[in-house]
Amino acid sequence: MKSIIKLLAINLAVFSTMFITLELGGQILFYLWKGHTVYSDLPYGEDEKHHQDLFEYHPYQVGRMKKNVLVEFNGITMSSTDYHTRVTGAPENDDDCIRIAALGGSTTFGTKVTDTDSWPAQLQTKLGDGYSVRNYGGPGFSTAEAIVQLAMSVPEWKPHYVILYQGWNDIHNYHEPDFTPDYFSHGVTQVSNLRLPFYGKRGFLVEAAEISIIFKVISLLNHKFFPPKPGHVETIPEPDPRVDAAYERNLKTLKVLSEQLLAEAIFVPQILNDHFLLTTELENLGWSNYI
Repeated sequence: MKSIIKLLAINLAVFSTMFITLELGGQILFYLWKGHTVYSDLPYGEDEKHHQDLFEYHPYQVGRMKKNVLVEFNGITMSSTDYHTRVTGAPENDDDCIRIAALGGSTTFGTKVTDTDSWPAQLQTKLGDGYSVRNYGGPGFSTAEAIVQLAMSVPEWKPHYVILYQGWNDIHNYHEPDFTPDYFSHGVTQVSNLRLPFYGKRGFLVEAAEISIIFKVISLLNHKFFPPKPGHVETIPEPDPRVDAAYERNLKTLKVLSEQLLAEAIFVPQILNDHFLLTTELENLGWSNYI
């Protein structure tokens, strides 16, 4: 029996050493070929791996754009202004312009499109030089970020209109076991997605899987045999009163903050899918006048 155990231990040690050697050798060769390790840009998409070049840590929201940066890849240009907002082509001197602040998540920011193709930039083009549109959108931004922006980032610009394209990222809180009205768990997740220098703990296996083939395989097997508990609106269609109440509160807060700026608030709801329309939720909350 002892000999069998000893044999198994020796074989395990040999195979472990072999796999680790192959891992290290392969990573070194791949690094010399590509300039990065095999999984250093995964599980993020080609556009998302540039987030660290575009964004910086912010203590009160998911993050913010660095000012005056330019990132180009695959024909896509992403650049920012001196105000930590994405370039829209707005006039540099907008004192005599009608100023429009566009707030929202990745759809407003324009995560997968070049500067001129984001909808705030398209709006700027259609309205012309008599208007100035600023794109305050950011990947993962919810109404929580919009509240911070309207309280701290937007006021000095004194916009005449505030467009709030919100809903999708708030709905990500649906049926989140650790949900709190301050959106803490959602914020930590989004900061992690941006891969900024500071983010919440993701666990050793998640971190290791981003640089190691061995741990990537272990992570995939772990996910297959021990899948995470279902959550969010995609798997649980029932309403979540906690999130609905927080979302309604946030919408009202955004309206009040806009009024404090003497700006007209324009709420543009996001359509999520055929079964769950944010417009219906707004109507249920008595906000149909702002759709």
